[in-house]
Amino acid sequence: FPSHDILGRETYDAVLIYSPQYSANTMCAEVALSRNIPVYFTEGSSNISERYRAIRIWSWKRHKLVNPALNYWNSSTPSPSSEERRRIEQHFLEIKRGRSFGVYSRTSRKKLDIRKKFKIEDSTKVLLATVSSYDEAFSAMILGAFPEQKFKSDVFESQFDWIENLIDWVKNRIEVHLIIRLHPRDLPNRRESVTSEQIHSWETTLRNLPSNVSIDHPLDGIPIASYFGTVSALTTGWSSTAVEALMENVPVVTYDANLPSYPKEIHLSGRSPEEYWMNLDHSLTAELRIDTRSELINWLNLNFNLGTVSYRDWE
Repeated sequence: FPSHDILGRETYDAVLIYSPQYSANTMCAEVALSRNIPVYFTEGSSNISERYRAIRIWSWKRHKLVNPALNYWNSSTPSPSSEERRRIEQHFLEIKRGRSFGVYSRTSRKKLDIRKKFKIEDSTKVLLATVSSYDEAFSAMILGAFPEQKFKSDVFESQFDWIENLIDWVKNRIEVHLIIRLHPRDLPNRRESVTSEQIHSWETTLRNLPSNVSIDHPLDGIPIASYFGTVSALTTGWSSTAVEALMENVPVVTYDANLPSYPKEIHLSGRSPEEYWMNLDHSLTAELRIDTRSELINWLNLNFNLGTVSYRDWE
């Protein structure tokens, strides 16, 4: 039945919608809001191991698709208990298993030598740049569920602009080798069967590269975890690979602090190209690997545990 008919039959105190950003659900949400009925977003946990055992819920009108946990994150966020830490660790174990529809990276039991794969000298520092998927961020902005600043950056015009500038920045730095990892979602995968137009644009952009720049193409099937023992730093726009890297104590640099859905305080970021280049230099020249895991775990405790309702709590 049309949303107008359903919502017009009774008096409702609230409407709870699973994924109100999609199709008919969006129409239902808009009709409810037009009738001054509160609408609540709900979805399974972003902890992949608890996708169907815990839920997120928040005001759709107030937050749309911007995770409200970002508003509550600060230095006094509680550290997790042993049980909460175990739940966080299960998320990363599930990523490594690669069984979830939300995991795009390949898995492999064989240990891959990244330096050997890309012919990189032992003395050369490796910088990994992971390209983010555009589709969900774009649709969220068009829907009005993202503020424009979470999709359109004024640091670089686009990811293409970012990568072009990054290649130009690294080409004369013979002590650094840049690997650009294209997003697996741009090719057919376990969720989509089509090739995105974006992959063709990348193939055009990434021609005639300097000798110290390589491409990790989705068809190469390289698990993201293969990089973490080798790379000096990971840089991205807003990819969740940053969270995986931080868990492995790999420094992360994003080029615009407004873009990611994880706090700017747990990684290096800024609001200008100058800050970005400075942060990259810092991440690559640091003599000792910093502890990136502690702050990350506190953030994930808020996001995965304190910010969700577990079904086990109802038992």
